[in-house]
This record gives sequence, structure tokens and C-alpha cells, in this order.
Amino acid sequence: GIFDLAEQVLLEMLDQDCQAKDEVCEQLMGLYEQERDWVNAISMGERLLKNRANLAPVLAQFCCEQAETLRRDGDINPARRMLRRALSFDNQCVRASLAEGDLEMAESNWGAAIDAFQRVWNQDSDFFDETLDRLRQCFQHQEKEEDFIQMLADYSAEKPSTTRILLLSETLKERYGDKEAADFIREYMKANPSVRGLNRIIDMSLASTAEGEAREHLDMLKQVSEKLLSDKSLYKFRRCGFETPLMQWRCPSCKRWGTIKPVVKEV
Repeated sequence: GIFDLAEQVLLEMLDQDCQAKDEVCEQLMGLYEQERDWVNAISMGERLLKNRANLAPVLAQFCCEQAETLRRDGDINPARRMLRRALSFDNQCVRASLAEGDLEMAESNWGAAIDAFQRVWNQDSDFFDETLDRLRQCFQHQEKEEDFIQMLADYSAEKPSTTRILLLSETLKERYGDKEAADFIREYMKANPSVRGLNRIIDMSLASTAEGEAREHLDMLKQVSEKLLSDKSLYKFRRCGFETPLMQWRCPSCKRWGTIKPVVKEV
């Protein structure tokens, strides 16, 4: 087909020691990326790295793609190695840490999963809330829920987040009861008011309010707060501004890799 012909011509140009080697490697890398041939895409990209250091984060994304393929095929150790390779290209690659955490969780390696997920905090703390439910499961499997509570409290003190505070209140409720959780969330809301925090307080109030006019008012407030929350995009690509409710590592608009960010907007 056309791809095979293009590949053959470009490889012959490389063999002939042409002057435009970098351009040829770049064309080949693009072809392999299009065909999802990640091993060859990485190989071509590595040849460009000396003069194109900005390619390293892209190669880390290619490694993550290959790791996903290996994991789907049941090749767990090769997938691990590929994720380590991703981090060697780009030690700030959040995707590699998330993927490593997921892999270790699936293998019941709870400590290794916790290490991978916690690494995200130093790579890009805006992504850290993506790890919370998974971290909670890991700590629960290790019967270390107190450590999880302390971790949430420490990170929230360093950089406030309504998501972390709400999860902390939920964990406190399960462990110590409604009053402890309600007191905690109300104190937080005094200093950090948000629609999401209000939503949680409404839920707690509804749970203890009988039928009648007061409950009707709470139900109405609940509907308004949920409408406000539902209008928010979850992710935005830094390069082009494209917004999406889905986590995807390559922008469907500008086709750039690794430019996605959670929309960190406390509402």
C-alpha cells in the first residue's frame, strides 16, 4: 500500500546517507505514529533527540502507548519496562505514573501503586486529584486508612482542593461519623467557599431533614448547584484551548501530545 511504499522510499534515503537525515527520520516517525507502530516511532524519534530535545515528552507518550499495548497482551514486565523508559525520556510524564499505578494495582502491588500515584504530586499537582480514588483503594487494601487521611490533609494544606477536602470529609464520615465530617466541611467552606462544597453540605442536610418546606428548599438548592457543576468542562488542551470531558493524551483538534490539563477551577 501507500504506507509501505512511503516507508520503503524513506528508509532507502536513510541508507543512502542523504543530507536531510533529520527530515527523513521525522517523516518516518510521523508515518509510524500514524500506523501506531510505536516501537519504530520511538526508534526514529531517538535518532532526532540530539538536535530535537523537545521531542522527549512525545517519545514518552509513544512509550506509554506501547505499554498499553503490551499490558493488553498480558506482557506485564515488558509494559513495566516501557513505562520506566517513558520516565527516562520525560521524568515529568504524568501519564506514565498513572499507567504504572494502574498496572501495579491490577497486580495487587499496593505499595508500588501508591508510590507511582504519589509521584504525580511532584510531576504536576493539578493532576493529583485524578489519583485519589485509586490511592484510597490502595491504602484500604493495606489497612492504612489513617495514612490516607493524613496524606489528604497534608496535600490539602499545601495546596487547597475542594476535591480532596470532599473526599477527606467522606472518609471521616465513614470512620468517625456524620458530625465529624459535617463539622470539618463547614469549617473548610468558611475559608474556601465553593459550589461543590455547598453541594456536599446540602447532601448532609438532606440526610437529616424530614419532609416539609425546609426539605423542598434544600432539594431546590441541590438542583441549582448540580446544574452549575454540570456545565464545567473537565479538561483543556494548553496548546489550542480545545475543551473535553474526556481524558485523552493526544489532542483531537491540534494533534499535539501531552498538552492536556485538568480544568482546576474551584466552583
